[in-house]
Amino acid sequence: MSTDIHIKQCALIISLRCNLKCKLCLVYAPYYRHPRDYTLEELSTSVDGYFGIIDFCGTINIQGGEPLLHPQLPEILLKVLQYRNKIGKILLTTNGTLVPSEELLHVLSQYREMIQVNISDYGPQLSKRVPEVVALLEREKIPYHIICYHGDHIHYGGWLDFTDHSLKYEKEEDLIENARNCGYRKGGNIAIRGSELYFCYRVARRIELGIIKKDYDSCLDMSDPCSLEEKRAHLLHMLSAPYTPACAYCVGKIETAKHYPPAEQLSRQELEKYWESTNLGTE
Repeated sequence: MSTDIHIKQCALIISLRCNLKCKLCLVYAPYYRHPRDYTLEELSTSVDGYFGIIDFCGTINIQGGEPLLHPQLPEILLKVLQYRNKIGKILLTTNGTLVPSEELLHVLSQYREMIQVNISDYGPQLSKRVPEVVALLEREKIPYHIICYHGDHIHYGGWLDFTDHSLKYEKEEDLIENARNCGYRKGGNIAIRGSELYFCYRVARRIELGIIKKDYDSCLDMSDPCSLEEKRAHLLHMLSAPYTPACAYCVGKIETAKHYPPAEQLSRQELEKYWESTNLGTE
């Protein structure tokens, strides 16, 4: 008898483009010199592959980068909604810098019973359109939640620094303990980037940077010509593994890790220096 695969949370990365340059961006969006949108065709294939493998997803978060920059966001939402019988809730996370189009608002309002817009509010200097976005969502009775990242009540006390890729755990018992406490490893969290499934985006980035190699514990490529049962077995293995090789280079999403002010913006000079130091100028 096969085991049902229930994923607690899933991040669907639809674009690595963003109009902010946050130093501690969770998906490293500013660090790509030539970020791109995943095409509707690519994302449709990813969504079909993902929901073909799993049985249920508690929350799927459509995110970037900044997802409102994607010109086909309404169509992407409709594609995900084809699997609404396998989804508990759909989140759309935006940074409060752009106003949703009428086409997008129509889709959001049509399926308001299962969609919520999360607005990351970095304060009036960065998230300048938050009042306009809120007014439109309230007009259409679309559920939303504002996540405050400025002032005296910063969400979770700030951001974690996942940009430091230095080795942090050499002993396996320490690595296992840190991974056990990591919020991204509790309950089965998955990140979808293109055709690949990762436990979190930090794994994808450390593979991309050549810090670790892609292996059975780290990544499932949904485009592999193996059977569905083999893919399900692979994903179950990833979900049950005590850690991935990438965890040795990570502080982990844990309460005791140092927190930093959110949304500190990188300068062009800082990014140029980064691209030179990592030899990633052609990304």
